[in-house]
Amino acid sequence: MFDYSSNTIWIYDEITSPGIGGISAGDVIGALDSIGNNPVNVKINSPGGDVFQGLAIYEALKNHSAKVTTSNDALAASIASIIYLAGDEKLAAPNSFLMIHDPYSGAMGTADDLRKQAELLDLAAEQLTGIYVEETQFDAKSIKSLMSIETWFNFDESIENGLSDGSTRQAAVEAAPVAKQRFRNTPAALVRDLKAGSRTPHMTKLAELENKRKLLKSKIR
Repeated sequence: MFDYSSNTIWIYDEITSPGIGGISAGDVIGALDSIGNNPVNVKINSPGGDVFQGLAIYEALKNHSAKVTTSNDALAASIASIIYLAGDEKLAAPNSFLMIHDPYSGAMGTADDLRKQAELLDLAAEQLTGIYVEETQFDAKSIKSLMSIETWFNFDESIENGLSDGSTRQAAVEAAPVAKQRFRNTPAALVRDLKAGSRTPHMTKLAELENKRKLLKSKIR
């Protein structure tokens, strides 16, 4: 979702491949093209999703020609934490959580298929580790250990460990829903009895506004 009045990209949803709902790399790249050489704000409230789409979003934000300010409005989990770290300035809400973990897959297929998937996951893990090391105060050994056990950071821990630069000082926002069985160590306050991919009321409202904008634009033509 893109707010044209403030050059703000809203990632209040799953990170997904194009065409299946959620936010894809193409969505973000298209918004950045519209913004041009202007500063951009990226507001995040996401449980993560497709690791390779997320990595593409990270690269697009890192390559943006003007300042990128990322805001963890409530939840930056899994690959959404990588997107968050792309900011030149990284802000977080006082009630927010950030989570890092090893990439995983629900792969099916032959033994050869699964071996190829394992190799792909190893490659993704190395990419994620490199980004965390570059963007935080942790070394590679520490990051790999934290990823392996699925580590959650609250606001204070995020500041202390160099994951965030400061506070958004905004009012509390309801965190994106996290399905009960999605992660191993999800803080109880974030768990919802919802399917993965369910949208928060905030995202639903943004979607309604975006659809209205598109409808008005089509009528003007």
